[in-house]
Amino acid sequence: MTQSPSATLHDLSAEPMMNLSPEEEASAWSKRGNLLQKAGEFNLAISAYDRGLARFPNHINCLCNKAQALEQVGRRLEALASAQMALRLAPEHQEALLLCGTYELRLGNAVAAHACFLAVAEKGVVRNYPTAQRPARFRILMLFSPEAGNTPYEDLINGGSFDSEVIMVLKGYRNDPEVRDPRVDVVVNLVSETDFGLDVIASAIDLADSLERPVVNHPRLILGTDRESISRRLAHVPDTVMPATMRIEATDLYRRVRDDAAPALPVIVRHATTHGGEMMELVHTPEALLDFAEDAGERMLYLTDYVDYSSADGLFRKYRFLFVGDDILPYHLAIGDGWKVHHASTRMGEVEWMRLEEQAFLADPGGVFGAVGMAALDTIRRQVGLDYCGIDCGLDAQGRVVIFEVNASMLIHSDNPGFEYKTPYVLAIKAAFERLLERRANEFRASVGRPATV
Repeated sequence: MTQSPSATLHDLSAEPMMNLSPEEEASAWSKRGNLLQKAGEFNLAISAYDRGLARFPNHINCLCNKAQALEQVGRRLEALASAQMALRLAPEHQEALLLCGTYELRLGNAVAAHACFLAVAEKGVVRNYPTAQRPARFRILMLFSPEAGNTPYEDLINGGSFDSEVIMVLKGYRNDPEVRDPRVDVVVNLVSETDFGLDVIASAIDLADSLERPVVNHPRLILGTDRESISRRLAHVPDTVMPATMRIEATDLYRRVRDDAAPALPVIVRHATTHGGEMMELVHTPEALLDFAEDAGERMLYLTDYVDYSSADGLFRKYRFLFVGDDILPYHLAIGDGWKVHHASTRMGEVEWMRLEEQAFLADPGGVFGAVGMAALDTIRRQVGLDYCGIDCGLDAQGRVVIFEVNASMLIHSDNPGFEYKTPYVLAIKAAFERLLERRANEFRASVGRPATV
């Protein structure tokens, strides 16, 4: 008889173990917890880690993995405590340091977080991703900051024919350029947002300039990609609608609304540094705006003019493209019932015609946007000037491109269960990115007299 997946997972977390030492048993429970966590069964994973720790309380991997599962279910203080226990047992353990720093930062303890991250940064390379292909065609060095927003990279580089390594960029920290492998051909800056403060960008610029390698998405180019700057830079692109966006302190917004100087309504208000629709609302009244500003405390906010981009059928369609070098590549279409559209929260997994429409868009984006719309996208690509970034956009009733956001923080997923038709288009984005990197690698190698990749 075939078992259901959930039954199998329950059995996996409860199966007894025989003839193992306490440490071996803890390792086995940790591996099972990892499988459960990968399947999204975080509470079962926590139980598995607890079973292992009951047998061997000082098991570092069990403690670190449990911390990650606890974070996934919102038990952040417990996650930090588990990571701190691992760090007390092994003060130089890189993963424990990273976890402690991450959870301290999310809990608002920036000084404690920085100390953890600094201990990791001073070790040099944080992550290595060797390609399975040997020899590797080239090598990249990625600049990542846990104190800022970053380009999601793991799905982007996974399966590539190049070696990758990651070093950290931190506020006020000057990296030693010698930490890089001398075989590095290209630097890829992943630091993709300025909303966390310009000090991280300043460190990234300093590091990028010191490495004497071509830089993809140089951090200087990131400076003009916050929501307010993008809205100004793209305000006059032909055949587009670029809603005006203003950055404002919540306390200032509260004062303005209280003094009857509220912006024109309705308006979209959101916390700076957030993505995915978090802490974002469409407000129609001064009272609602006042409440949002008051709840935000001293945070920075963005106010964006609302544009009705609903289609003739009353649904809302949000398209995502990736700009990779000169290429404009489709990634997805999300069709939603309301104005706040995110692919994962739509009914597309249950509604076949929606999936068929997404598939048709991916196969022929020009058939949806037309020559004028595609030309507008190319103008946006050239004006933004990044080597790699994404755009979320819609189409209004006149067929104009409604721009929601353009930045280097856009996510692509390699694994899309239920939407397997997306795979060729994800692979096309990854292939275009690798071509971009290889072109830069070959240019660098030619400049220093090294053989180019073939």
